[in-house]
Order: sequence, then structure tokens, then C-alpha cells
Amino acid sequence: MGGGCGFFAKALQNRIHQKVRVLDSDSQSINFCNQEGIEATCGDALKPTIVGDEKLVFSFPRSPLSRSHAPA
Repeated sequence: MGGGCGFFAKALQNRIHQKVRVLDSDSQSINFCNQEGIEATCGDALKPTIVGDEKLVFSFPRSPLSRSHAPA
């Protein structure tokens, strides 16, 4: 949501190999995303239209701890 020019959406799409949808209120950003192959629609992030095919993707920053020190 609030995807702007789609930089992060495109990076996410390339990483997870799944379709990504940007929701933004700026028509120029939406047009740019669509030209770059990112699905983008105009909408309100506080009241998004539910299409029905949504999935959640979580991204967590890398921990400074190594995996051997991470809790199980």
C-alpha cells in the first residue's frame, strides 16, 4: 500500500515470484507501476477494496544474531 513508483513492489515480486499489487492514491505512480509490469490500483490504504486473492507477505529485518543464537 502506498507503493509509489513500485520500486519495493517490483523487488518483492522478483524475490517471491508471485504477483504483487500496489495500492496508491497517485495516478502517476499507478501508471508508472503498470508500465513496469506491476499491477497497481487507485485506492485508500485505510479502506482498501478486498479483491479476494490477497496474501500477506511479512518482511523482518535481519537480526544481528546468528542463527545459532536465535531462539528455537
